[in-house]
Amino acid sequence: MLDIIQLLDNQGRQFEKTPKTYRSFGEEDLRNVLLVSLNAVFEGKATGETFIQKGKSDIYLNIDKGNILVCECKIWGGGKKYGETIDQLIRYLTWRQNYGIIITFIQNKSSTAILKATADAIKSHHSYTGNYTSLNQTHFKSDHVLPNDDQKSVEFHHLFIISTTNREKHQVFFHLASLKNCVSIFVNFLVK
Repeated sequence: MLDIIQLLDNQGRQFEKTPKTYRSFGEEDLRNVLLVSLNAVFEGKATGETFIQKGKSDIYLNIDKGNILVCECKIWGGGKKYGETIDQLIRYLTWRQNYGIIITFIQNKSSTAILKATADAIKSHHSYTGNYTSLNQTHFKSDHVLPNDDQKSVEFHHLFIISTTNREKHQVFFHLASLKNCVSIFVNFLVK
């Protein structure tokens, strides 16, 4: 599981290193780029907007060993919205799933303050049972319980990607050429 999160984190760092490419991308577009990375490794087994349990997961990875990744992507909207995102992800998890991932894109804001506020939002959530741990500067984990079984523990991973996306315009621009470029790079890498 941590290897998959590392793959997502590495792609997220590319958003940070090449902000001009992703500047106009919205949440769905950024998620699609993450799906490209996952599908390059897992041969098309990662899907977006997949119906699961009580909703549609932004990223769902189903490999031969089982449905191992249920992920929700959001643009940072404050502590209250983050708590709602935890609720949303919990609704998607079945009793057999042990992990959930929230990927949050921080856009043009004080990243340090947001990361501190996130810890409070996680620890004050009604499903939180403990074990809040910082795995690196932008990756945290915490334990939660499912609403219908307070003895079923689920490990949440909280991954933050610092992005320079332009949210103020409230418009989503999708640059198909940029996505084709990413796919072309991955295909060329795999062919070599």
